[in-house]
Amino acid sequence: MHKLLLTLVLLVLTIWWQRNYSTNRVELWENQTKSPGAKQFVLFDDVVTYTGKRRLWENWDFVTKLQIHPGAPENWLHPVNFVDGKLKFEVQVLEMGPVEVPVSVHMGWWNREGDPEIRHTAGAPILFSKPGTYATIVPIRQIRAYYGAGPRENALVNDWNWHSAYARGRFYTFIQPKDNPPGKDGFPYKIRATVTIYAAGEEP
Repeated sequence: MHKLLLTLVLLVLTIWWQRNYSTNRVELWENQTKSPGAKQFVLFDDVVTYTGKRRLWENWDFVTKLQIHPGAPENWLHPVNFVDGKLKFEVQVLEMGPVEVPVSVHMGWWNREGDPEIRHTAGAPILFSKPGTYATIVPIRQIRAYYGAGPRENALVNDWNWHSAYARGRFYTFIQPKDNPPGKDGFPYKIRATVTIYAAGEEP
């Protein structure tokens, strides 16, 4: 009787441990960037398709209203200084058509939701002419930010709020086809884009 009871107790403990250990591993992976001491985090990571039909500025094709990664901290000043760190922009060009000269892919995000002056970053361009993996690393303070509307439109932003560094649903990316003529500009493109932020003193 005692052996049977002991066997049942061990079985229940084993099942409980397996379920909770697996769950905790997933939660740890999902929340590791939310830790106050984390020295890096993913800002954006997703597959983006550019159709060539959203030329919002000159001949640049935009994909907008993309979601910031859920693990990204909002405050880039405290408790960890990310503002004086670096940004790594990596792209995997999965699909594209032929081009005559290299094209570039860029990324950016809004500072505030509902901002009448549309404070936004724009930078970290990557040049490419065929499928493959490409990356660039830039200091965050060197990424330019602009006013997109209002009396200061196109001027450089001088009041970015790093305590709340981004609007969650306002990440965007775009293809600049350069001097490639229509029909030879590579559209449509399918690209996996990943943006990782590193704290001051950390190297990608």
